[in-house]
Amino acid sequence: MNSNLVRPETMLYKLSCKGALWLLFWLLASPLAYAAPAPSMTPAMHVVFFNPQSSDDTFWSEVIRFARAAAEDLNIRLDVFSANHDRLLMRQQIKHILSSDPPDFIMYKNFKGNAPELLALAEEAKVRSFIFNSGLNVEQERRYGHPRERFKQWVGQMLPNDENAGYALANMLFASAASRELLRGGQVLPILAIGGTPTDNAAIEREMGLHRSLSERPEVELQQLVSARWDEELAYKQAVGLLKRYPRTRVIWAANDSIAVGSLRGAQSLGYKPGENLLIAGIDWSPSALEYIREGKLTGSFGGHFMQGAWSLVLMYDYHHGRDFADDVGVSIHSNMGLLTPENVDRYLKFIVGVNWSEIDFTRFSKALNPQLKQYDFSLERLLQQQ
Repeated sequence: MNSNLVRPETMLYKLSCKGALWLLFWLLASPLAYAAPAPSMTPAMHVVFFNPQSSDDTFWSEVIRFARAAAEDLNIRLDVFSANHDRLLMRQQIKHILSSDPPDFIMYKNFKGNAPELLALAEEAKVRSFIFNSGLNVEQERRYGHPRERFKQWVGQMLPNDENAGYALANMLFASAASRELLRGGQVLPILAIGGTPTDNAAIEREMGLHRSLSERPEVELQQLVSARWDEELAYKQAVGLLKRYPRTRVIWAANDSIAVGSLRGAQSLGYKPGENLLIAGIDWSPSALEYIREGKLTGSFGGHFMQGAWSLVLMYDYHHGRDFADDVGVSIHSNMGLLTPENVDRYLKFIVGVNWSEIDFTRFSKALNPQLKQYDFSLERLLQQQ
């Protein structure tokens, strides 16, 4: 049997029998036994996350690492299955879990348009679903609606504003080109765009943002848009071929950081000087991209959405413990991404790349555990306050 199907990367914390008996005696004898239960004093909540990519993917490994830190604090048993870009494998993994070890929640993105099928499987199994990172496309949304409508077990979704990220990314690159005199009055700015997987909603929406920006800027010429399927090596090859075909290119709009880094490497192999005569930027806040931004070779990166896996766990935790997040933020939570550039990257680089996220106390973000909280605050600034 496929090991990817039955063997998750599991987070389980166990006490020895002797330790468990001692802890039980201490709790019963302590005044804390009569206080509001903390996460470590309640039965573990079980969540299974289905990662569409590989476990060592640049972006998704950060998503998983951050989510694991939150799960540890909230006493959530978090299992992770990686589908390695395989839509059918992801479906098999979910069917296996729903039939063999149904959790309290499953969480996943709309990977290659598979979300409606997965929602239906969870609905039939009476297991709650939470979608994050990429939601239903326009046609699917028209047919299936929003959380808690057609699919009652679909309790919520947390999504980045990908269209706005693609739009802001383009605007930032065009403004940077103008400030560096790569775009002069009366001239046309020749650009290239390298997108993600064409069927992924995130790729579609980011490209929509690009085209919105282009519609507002007649002085910018899009020479060609191609797909690199989120892959750095494919982006490297695409960039080499495109830059040979369009040597006047001054900007490369990249749908994610892996594509941006691959494009940078390809440009360097042809003698370009990224950050000087060619501007490249992407999306994701990946560690490798942030280092290139620090060096001034990449112009910037929009991101922060890698944290949404952890924030989704906080919302699921509250829902599971009787505090419905829908009463405060609705069932669909949308967030804008932040921009890191050479000017501000040093402030955040240590937090994103070098910090031990287990030092963050994720219980502070839960309304079930902190009834006095007026609103959810999942901002990076709020996290930095704990450093």
